[in-house]
Order: sequence, then structure tokens, then C-alpha cells
Amino acid sequence: MSPITQANVYLGAAKQPCSIDSLIKQHGTESAFVNFHRNLVSFISVELGIDAAELIQPTMQVCSCSDLNSKRLTCQIVEYRFLKVSYESKETCKMEQDYLQCSPQYHNRTRYDTVLVNTANSPMFAELRFVFAVSLNEHVYLLALVQAYV
Repeated sequence: MSPITQANVYLGAAKQPCSIDSLIKQHGTESAFVNFHRNLVSFISVELGIDAAELIQPTMQVCSCSDLNSKRLTCQIVEYRFLKVSYESKETCKMEQDYLQCSPQYHNRTRYDTVLVNTANSPMFAELRFVFAVSLNEHVYLLALVQAYV
């Protein structure tokens, strides 16, 4: 798998595609992955306007169904462990870059960097738990699973 760049975001250190079931088995003891499949389907349906319930089957690595135009619609999930974000600094008005890690094994230790997430209510600090790309037909959506600090 190769790195992905979209707008101001770069994802690197790709893993092989895997099913949602294998992700849940791998991360089953982590609270961030509780209801992962249901939450992913809900997010894609609400935020992207795609009926994902039939698209993303828990046991399938690549799954398909027919969309409104009778084309084959495929879905694939790939995990990434490195995230680079470019942004304009409010302090210096210059372009800056942040390098974020999201890895259960980074130099023999877990490393989940902290991020600031804008929510509907207010910004919150959270731990970056899982960075992945969802490919639906010809479109790739870069997503992250974060766990808010309580």
C-alpha cells in the first residue's frame, strides 16, 4: 500500500487492507473500538450521505453492492500509522506541519499522539487511536478514530 495525500493531509506507514472483524479482534480490548462497525456505518451514512449498511460488511475485506446507477460499488479499509498535517499557523501566519503517530508498536512502545478536534459544541483534546482510509468506488475518504480525554 502506498501513502495517500489529500489537500493538506498525508497518510503514511500503510498496513494491508483487513476486515472490520479482524480490526475488532486485534483491538477488541480497547474501549475506542467498542461499536466500531456500527459507528463507522453511521458516520459514513450521515456525513457522506452514503447508505453504508450494505456496503461495509464486518467480515469482508472488499465488499460490494449496487448503487443507484447500477454500478458496482466497492469498499476497502486501510490502516495508516503516520499522519502529516499542513496548516497555516495563527501565531506566525506561516505554513507549518505536524507529524502525528498512531501506533501500537512505535519503537517497542505504544504511541497515540494527542490532537485537538473541533466538535459542534467546542474544541476538545483527544487521543488519535486509529487512522484509516475508506475507499468507496473511486473516492477515498481519510478518517480518524479519536478518543476524548475525560
